[in-house]
Amino acid sequence: MLDAFQLPFIQRAALEIVLLAPLAGILGAQIVLRHLAFFTHGVGVAAFPGLVVAGPLGVPPAVAALGVGGGFAALLERSHRSRRLGADTATALLVVFALALGVILASDVFESGSEVDQLLFGSLLAIGTAELLGTALALTLALAAAAFARRVWIAIAFEPQSGAALGLPVVLADRLLLLTIAVATISALAAVGALLVSAILVIPAATVRLFAPTVLSLELGSAALALLVGLGGLLLSYELDSPPGGTIAVIGGVVFGLALLLRAFGPRLTTGSHRSSRR
Repeated sequence: MLDAFQLPFIQRAALEIVLLAPLAGILGAQIVLRHLAFFTHGVGVAAFPGLVVAGPLGVPPAVAALGVGGGFAALLERSHRSRRLGADTATALLVVFALALGVILASDVFESGSEVDQLLFGSLLAIGTAELLGTALALTLALAAAAFARRVWIAIAFEPQSGAALGLPVVLADRLLLLTIAVATISALAAVGALLVSAILVIPAATVRLFAPTVLSLELGSAALALLVGLGGLLLSYELDSPPGGTIAVIGGVVFGLALLLRAFGPRLTTGSHRSSRR
């Protein structure tokens, strides 16, 4: 199975996963702690219409996706501060609209250069230099943003009112986090597609969150798990001739399910074993 890494397209796909894994650690932890999983999924879906029209309009896909996804993120940032319309409601409405618009454009209006299934579920095995550079830039932005605002992000995650009380730049840090998540989401689209971006940026962090005692352990564990699940899904998809994005998402979901069961029943099993040993 490891012989697959001798193939150039597998090497590029593996490098993409290596670059995405730290994003899953740095941003995945904040996504889980700040309850931004639906927002992250929404940005990925919102970029779908931009990807559809990019080819026919002669616009680089990443630029089109970032423009549409960034606009979506800005609208949601405004909705977060609205008392009349909740963030979840706004996200759901915009996700449905973006997905429907993308399907209509792909089927009748524009002839997309890529297949719709690749846009929705990714094409990890077709990763090229441009996609790798885009992910590297997203990782650089995430590292810079974390260096500037990580302390504020953590403070707000656990005590939403503490940031302002401590004189921290809460609004700026919030907007920087949402922008960084949007850029990271766009960079992951080539690998896992618009519908499966959570497989990299959310599921590993959600899994590790069940056991991590500190934010640092959550970040490091999320990055490590994203790397393992990503590379494992890549190799398994090569052996089974299955879509890499979907395979990674399934493995991630299975690992999360097992972790959830262990979290729920592990203490009972431990207690039962202690009782048996006493007898």
